[in-house]
Formats: sequence, C-alpha cells, structure tokens
Amino acid sequence: MNPPRGRRMRWLTGIITVSGMTASLFTAAIPAHADDTQVNTPGPLQSAEIAAAAQARSTGQPTPVDYATDPYSVLSANPDGTFTQDVSASPQRVKKDGSWVPLDPTLHRNGDGTYSTAATSAALTLSGGGSTPLAAMDDAGKQLAFSWPTVLPAPSVTASSALYSNVLPDVDLSVQANSQGGFTETIIVKTAQAAQNPALSTLNLGTSSTGVNLSADSAGNLSATDDTGTLIFHAPAPVMWDSTTSGSTPQLLTARRSPRKRKQNRLRPRTGPRPAPRLPR
Repeated sequence: MNPPRGRRMRWLTGIITVSGMTASLFTAAIPAHADDTQVNTPGPLQSAEIAAAAQARSTGQPTPVDYATDPYSVLSANPDGTFTQDVSASPQRVKKDGSWVPLDPTLHRNGDGTYSTAATSAALTLSGGGSTPLAAMDDAGKQLAFSWPTVLPAPSVTASSALYSNVLPDVDLSVQANSQGGFTETIIVKTAQAAQNPALSTLNLGTSSTGVNLSADSAGNLSATDDTGTLIFHAPAPVMWDSTTSGSTPQLLTARRSPRKRKQNRLRPRTGPRPAPRLPR
C-alpha cells in the first residue's frame, strides 16, 4: 500500500543496551517531510542525530550524539544507520567545561591548599589541613560541610584517598572520595591506649549547610532534605569493627576490646531518582 500523497515517513531503528539489564530492540517513526512545499524543520535532537549519522557513515565508526548524552546514558549513531543507546543504573559521566567526561574521584590540590575531586556528580572538597572543613559537598547548590573538632594536620593524598595522621594520639583519619561526590570517613584507632581516649566516645563533627535541613531518626540514620522535602543526602548510623579479626564483614563492637579499631561513616550525594547518598555523622 502506497503512503498518502505528500506524507513520507523516515523510520529510525536502534538498539538499547542497559548495564545489568536485558537489552531490547526499539523502533520509532520520525517524520522527515510533509511534502515538497511544506518542510518540517528538524528539532535540536533530530539535527544532532542526522549529523552524527552522517559522520558515522563517513568514518565507519560509531559517533556519539552529544545532544542526547546525559549522566546515565549515551546515544551513538552506527555506520549502518542504526542507533545504540547504552544506559547505566548510576551516573557514569559529568559535564565539565561544555564536554562530557567520565567520573573521576581523584583528588587534586587547589590553590588554597584544599583538595577537590577531578570529575564527580557533586562537587567535593577536602581539607588541606588546619581549621578548614574536613569535607564540603555541593550538589547543584545544595551544600553540606563537616568540620573536625580539632585542627587537622596536612593530609597524605593518594589517588582519591586522604589520610590525616594523628588527629588524636595514635588515631588516624582516612577520607575516601567516591565518584558521586560523596565520601567515606574512617577513624583508625591504632593502640589499646588510644582506644581508651574519652574523646572517641564523644566525637562530634560540626556541620554547616545551605539549602538543606538535617534530621535523624531513632536508629541514628541522618537525612538532609531541601525545602520541598526532597532527599539530597543520607547517611546510615556509623559502625565500628575490629580490623584484627578475620573475614571481610565488619564486626560491630559494643566495647573497646581491641588495640586496633575502625569507625566508619559513609556519605554520598543524591543521584537523581536513584537511592539517595550518604553523609557522615
């Protein structure tokens, strides 16, 4: 059957692959022209698809459709005229200086002596020592910062990890940045004598925030929400374990009975509709 006069349709076929999920085939009809006298002007997305498809045919290589890229997915034009969309359950990239780059939590020293992640979903800045906040997060203008109760030493920084030695006698503080712009804070108690320090049982981090409200439930889980009630940050109650025991699962401790213990908090920022992030207590 011939199509109605003056109506021609262009069929766009592509393959969607989803990380950790079953791939599926999709077919969508996209009008190309109404007739010879009335031409539909392509929108920004269609124009980008047309340009990427032309480049893919010319080079023989898949070409990303930058206009359709977001933190979770990449759409590519293939040389055979099809399109492939790779989708992930969590953010994989962030836009910096107008270009999409892979997430990278590697810490780099700033001019003021602090350290920031290279490319993460939310901005994360760690202290370079002194009285600056231990960690400051910024998720689209929603800000949350944590301060250590004493003056911090200059950290030893390796990749995405910062180690603050002897924040208390024989007690180190390790901060590990993650790709979402959150962090894990681990307090390392190295001797039995250090474990008896009363400062460890009453250790509190100071907080300052912009655009979020902090609250805690009866189990000690913390949440930070904006004025609409949207969850921006979340952290479970801290845990403590004996690192001298065997096995990969942390052992919860209710008393100081080992010369070496670790206490850990986790914080990460919200990643859109996915489970919300973590913040230390």
